[in-house]
Amino acid sequence: MPPGREPAYGLFDLDGTSYTDYVFDSMEPFDESGLAWAMKAGKWGRIDLDGRTVTEFRYDTLEMAKNPVNVQILSKGGLFAIADLNGKLRTDYDYWNARPFKNSYAAIQDNQGNWGYIDGDGNQAVPCRYYADISGMGDFGTDGFAIVYDYNGDHVVDTTGRDLFPEGVYKVWRAGHGLWGVYMDGGIGFADKDGNMVIEPQYTYYTSPKNELYGGKFDDNGVAEVYTAFNHSSKIYIDTAGNIVEGYDPTTTWERFYEGLEKADNDDFRWGFRDEAGNLIVPFIYDGVGDFDHGWASVRADGVYGMLENPILNSSWAAAEVAEAKSACYVTDRCNFYQTDHITRLQFAELAVNYLEKTTGSALLPAKEDTFTDTTDKVVLKAYAAGIVQGRGENVFDPTGQLTRQELAAMLYRTLTKAEVKFTESADLAAYADGGDVADWAVEALSALVAAKSMKGTGENSLSPKQPCTVEEAILLVYRSAQ
Repeated sequence: MPPGREPAYGLFDLDGTSYTDYVFDSMEPFDESGLAWAMKAGKWGRIDLDGRTVTEFRYDTLEMAKNPVNVQILSKGGLFAIADLNGKLRTDYDYWNARPFKNSYAAIQDNQGNWGYIDGDGNQAVPCRYYADISGMGDFGTDGFAIVYDYNGDHVVDTTGRDLFPEGVYKVWRAGHGLWGVYMDGGIGFADKDGNMVIEPQYTYYTSPKNELYGGKFDDNGVAEVYTAFNHSSKIYIDTAGNIVEGYDPTTTWERFYEGLEKADNDDFRWGFRDEAGNLIVPFIYDGVGDFDHGWASVRADGVYGMLENPILNSSWAAAEVAEAKSACYVTDRCNFYQTDHITRLQFAELAVNYLEKTTGSALLPAKEDTFTDTTDKVVLKAYAAGIVQGRGENVFDPTGQLTRQELAAMLYRTLTKAEVKFTESADLAAYADGGDVADWAVEALSALVAAKSMKGTGENSLSPKQPCTVEEAILLVYRSAQ
């Protein structure tokens, strides 16, 4: 920031009231986890959607903030060693090669010629087990994965050392929408973030004269171009479930509406937002606006920038009560946007832990970090230690897995019981048309919650125990239980 210039960035609510004041010199957009890098007093750190500091403001550059490391890699005589930031060696010059740190991880080659990765503290994150050259060791991305181009096949590894394709595949690439494109068994297919095939290999690996793959990636609308033969006339479009999308034209399907709203301006060159029915939701009060992304849009008024929260994140029937829950601090960070989406196991664990800590007035202690192989998130570990949540088996929690109504009922029942809420009655689930569909392990929880009127039917005398639950529905279940 130039000398003498005052901080020009802050966060605002929908009424234009600042709740951080103008304390930031610069700001990056909020990411999908609701966090943003910001500069304050010349130093970079990270904040959440409420302006609270998540990463201390102590980094001189944004690059250092995004890539914090406590060690360095030194070179001497063509060999490499790991040292602390003062240059004190932590290993001998035993490594044959190394790549620079990126996103707090660096690829390093041992004296047997095998490659792996170390973390920002110099610890082995991925064992040295890959046979590749230095260009074949991909950097870790912000998604927590690196692609390794081993001579024996391509691999995808995460920061815990888990290999999604331990046998290697012929080709692998990031295909968008959380999917990996893979070329194996003579065809192109798509796998999810855990390496499970979502769309079996069946499409032609069709490349240009420069060996560039045609298609194979999903666009913003979740549609990918694929080929069934070695010619352009065989091109078709599929969605992320593998269904053919008829009549798709990627040149004319650009997106106007982001999270249900599009930018609109008037004759006075003032900006606001309209919904898909043409209603003016945000009046023409801004000099300029950006598109909504994960619940927020950048706006400018009188030369000052701020962030506008999406006013239509909830269903109309839930909006008022969700607002009450938010004011009472029962809406957690991960549940603060996309509230009409299906809730995940991680999101509800956060809601439950927040409720229990507010109710009891004391912080829950987390379980050990190695409890699960697919997450070390503290709210999950707290929820597990408190007996609120359980794993899926084989030390897997499945944090992004969707919750059914009966699964959510079981978790909520354990939470309320832990908070010493007394249930004196049980409802007869046989009175519902689908009461017999309730799993044995969920009967006690659903019976108690239905009798207490915490959970209600879904219409037509049904409980819909196996149907997913939305974020806003889960928020209201927790909030009503707190009343």
